[in-house]
Amino acid sequence: MAPPSIHRLSSPQIERLIRDRATLSANVVFVHHALVRMRERAIMRLEVLEVLRQGRLRRAPEPDPAHGSLKCLMQRFIAGRELGVVAAVSDDDPGVVVVTVVEIGG
Repeated sequence: MAPPSIHRLSSPQIERLIRDRATLSANVVFVHHALVRMRERAIMRLEVLEVLRQGRLRRAPEPDPAHGSLKCLMQRFIAGRELGVVAAVSDDDPGVVVVTVVEIGG
């Protein structure tokens, strides 16, 4: 039996899925936009990985029909600032795509 579609998972299940997938750095893909924003905001890859591995899902995931994925905002307080990582997950890809990175309230 195939695992349930990510579109049917609860928020806690999606949070766990992102954490599990991000355990291996090779499963995390950074799009160009995210890399540019990280550079502008002085946010390191290790910080992004920590947000994905230990952060919390702070909003309900949003479907992205154009890509067949869910966009999720994971947040975590790191090094004196609250960081947010918008990540996309899908049924077709075992990884996590980092779409953008922001400093919350900064």
